[in-house]
Amino acid sequence: MAAGSGAERYEIHRDGKWPALAGGAFAVVLGILVLRMPWHDGFLLSQVFLWAFCLLCLAGGGLAVFAVVTSAARPEIRVDRTGFRAPATGFRADWPSVRRIEIGTVELRQRNFLQPAGTPLPRRRVIHVVCEGRRYEFQLVRERLLPVEGIRAGIQRFAGEVPVQVLELIERREEWNVPGPRG
Repeated sequence: MAAGSGAERYEIHRDGKWPALAGGAFAVVLGILVLRMPWHDGFLLSQVFLWAFCLLCLAGGGLAVFAVVTSAARPEIRVDRTGFRAPATGFRADWPSVRRIEIGTVELRQRNFLQPAGTPLPRRRVIHVVCEGRRYEFQLVRERLLPVEGIRAGIQRFAGEVPVQVLELIERREEWNVPGPRG
């Protein structure tokens, strides 16, 4: 959770990017190490495989690092004086069209054929934005739950007359996750 520069906006960023960044950096370092190996010895086919492995590590690691850095710059939600935004999904709602905002908690249980009893996932904070009769939901993917009052205070600073409500009830949902290719 981060407030933007001064009081210009309120943003919440996604967690859990650091393992991908570490993996991408490791792949780049591995590609550089393979690139620095002596290439004059050995069979021609082994040189081709080493070059291919080196380029694969450099390209894959560079792509992973680039994806993590660009996604770190884009917040999950952004609230400012013009309205409510979710840049990851392209959602934009100006304050005159927003009727109310609700902040709650959802607990998702995923079921699949391999684990029929259901595996509980961590709880997530949910922000519901009601605009002109339609309700939009945004789940905040974080390792730890953000405090509801902190989210409410951050949104309320810019919401003006729009009511920002906190839902005390934890909503429980169950989803079926079918492993394998989708068709």
